[in-house]
Amino acid sequence: TQFHCGFNDPAALADWHPRLEYVDEAPMNDSPVLMAKAPANVRRMFRLLNLLPGMKRSTRIVRFRF
Repeated sequence: TQFHCGFNDPAALADWHPRLEYVDEAPMNDSPVLMAKAPANVRRMFRLLNLLPGMKRSTRIVRFRF
């Protein structure tokens, strides 16, 4: 059994609540804050994953505001 959850357009989530506003999104693999805290082997793995188009968009940080 596999669990799949995702959105092709995360901005569409803003339609769920009238005050919810989509701000932006970024690949988690490129987050300077996360990369600064990650061990070297994890940073290398994320750099490799960024080379694969499907993987680069598979993990994203999406920001919203109320």
